[in-house]
Amino acid sequence: VNINGKYMGIDIALPKNLDYRFKAHIQYPKLDIADESTFQSRNRIVDDSHLEYDAIKGKEKDGMTKIEVSGYEVSLKISGF
Repeated sequence: VNINGKYMGIDIALPKNLDYRFKAHIQYPKLDIADESTFQSRNRIVDDSHLEYDAIKGKEKDGMTKIEVSGYEVSLKISGF
């Protein structure tokens, strides 16, 4: 999934046992990520209103699901089912 935009609200539901990579480059972000505490963070930089984030949920492997989000005033919610 690759999302790039302005003034967006995005809701994504993923299986709880899905391993995935999450990357974000957002100005004025609002994140609500289920199980974010289980992420293995490679890079997380919060500078005033700017966020750069690169993390893995679960075990990293070739061909794993990747969610990339970039933009301005992006609200992202990732929930598990």
